[in-house]
Amino acid sequence: LVGSSLSYRLREQYFEHGDVRNAAINGGSPLTGMAIIAAAPSARPRAIAVETNVLDRTIDNDLLEQFENAKRPEDTLRPLRSVAAYYQGAKDDAITYSKARIKAIVARPPAPDHAPQRIAEASGEWNEPTRREAMAQGAAALKSLVEKLEAEGVAIFFYEVPYPSQLDRSVYATMAREALARVISPDDKR
Repeated sequence: LVGSSLSYRLREQYFEHGDVRNAAINGGSPLTGMAIIAAAPSARPRAIAVETNVLDRTIDNDLLEQFENAKRPEDTLRPLRSVAAYYQGAKDDAITYSKARIKAIVARPPAPDHAPQRIAEASGEWNEPTRREAMAQGAAALKSLVEKLEAEGVAIFFYEVPYPSQLDRSVYATMAREALARVISPDDKR
């Protein structure tokens, strides 16, 4: 997974039965994660899921320089992290998600917005059309990185983390979708 703080918050226990790594960067851009993967000398992942919520942030060149030549280490601690996550989940009464539990969660209607004051504050900023050019540039950079990685055999998928309903209709969210649609068709199978 590559993305911003929205994807960064996806907890590891959601992926305990797969070989999934969360390379989302808190406060960052999916472009940074994509650029690091594209520059790394080690083998490419089979697939990358790209969060498309945040397209107005550029590649963090400091992080890219720091990690572009990094070799992917063997994750020998992953089983221990899984055990620790299971223990903490049991302690918090949030044991792992079975298929039945996931289906039940997805079948429920959306929950009400839990932070109305924070959402109202963000809504004002998110309804200013000041980032259109940055989003267009971000979408073009994303398309370029996608083409490079797909040429190397990596399957790319796009996803959008759901916003609170008020933000989902904001100028920011609408511009991000439009910027992506200009470079990658909404009908695209990815």
